[in-house]
Amino acid sequence: MGLYQECLGMDKKIAFVTGASGFIGHWVVRELLKNDFEVIALFRNPEVQFPRIKTWLGSRGVNSPIRAVKGDLTQPDFALESDALEALSSITHIFHLGGSMRWNMSRGEARGVNLAPLSTLVTLAKNAVNFQRFVQFSGFMIRNFALREEIGLANCPRPAEYNWNQLYRRFGGYEASKFEFHFKLVNQLQMLKIPYTVIHPASVIGDSESGEVISEDLVSLADVLYRKKLPAIPGRRQDVMPLIPVDFLARFAVAITSSDETEGEEYVLLDPRSPDLLTFLEMLGKGLGVKVPRRRVPISWLMLLMKLGFGRWLPLPVEPLAFVTNYSFDTSNTERIASHLQLQWPCPESYIAHMALYLREQVVLSN
Repeated sequence: MGLYQECLGMDKKIAFVTGASGFIGHWVVRELLKNDFEVIALFRNPEVQFPRIKTWLGSRGVNSPIRAVKGDLTQPDFALESDALEALSSITHIFHLGGSMRWNMSRGEARGVNLAPLSTLVTLAKNAVNFQRFVQFSGFMIRNFALREEIGLANCPRPAEYNWNQLYRRFGGYEASKFEFHFKLVNQLQMLKIPYTVIHPASVIGDSESGEVISEDLVSLADVLYRKKLPAIPGRRQDVMPLIPVDFLARFAVAITSSDETEGEEYVLLDPRSPDLLTFLEMLGKGLGVKVPRRRVPISWLMLLMKLGFGRWLPLPVEPLAFVTNYSFDTSNTERIASHLQLQWPCPESYIAHMALYLREQVVLSN
């Protein structure tokens, strides 16, 4: 290979994406392709999942080729074949979105799915000859420092010594496994001096322009509102459900890899203008053509009912209510880098209205 070709090879950006078959994964892959990345995407069932994402991308004017590899995040080396492992030695970036977002998972289930990928992901990054950035998608509650102080995670220099069982008892399998994975991953990346950036998204909602959203929780919420089955609003007047549109999340995640300033940083990605929960529900209700109740019920009561085994009789799953908060998250570094990268924040009134109309179509059709 001549010098010119070597330089071209060094400039090539190759992203390995887990979770590409999911809602956020689709948008991240789209943004990567629009920004001249080559994409290698992991699928458990590529025969079914790969054509779906290709069709979805094509319907949005993105026809760049992507490579699908078959693998399983819960297995050693993701059960990848030798040619796939060889291809992954040339990756420059990892975007990890894979895992299971299911409520009511046991500790064993959650760890088996969401903790299992850690070792293989770190090994892939360590062995890649021209690796540039590991982009981890985590969760915004991890940056609630009042909560971290309360549960003994204000600082966690030795994650292996922390009593994670208490977290699973308090938060349930899904959210606790996110905490555990985050601290253990960052610890290993730092020890091995692997460049990384962590994004902590808020509640991810629909595309800011079309309103398109694939979220069982949001569809269930819209369905309950539409059928007037929500008897009261959870939480207090000042409680907020922090939001971020999926398209802005994807743009931010890809854009930060172009800046050395973002290496080793963690960004809480939420719209600082997110409305309080009642206002958000009223905006959804307006799009759905229904009024929402004005009564309130403490979230602690709902959590207690779930622990007592009455969760199945509630109109909505209770675990997502852990994302409702009045904590003031520090988004100063997020807003600063977004401005530096010339990323324009969409208008919350507009993107919530678009999503409400999109959900109305889904709910009306299903009813």
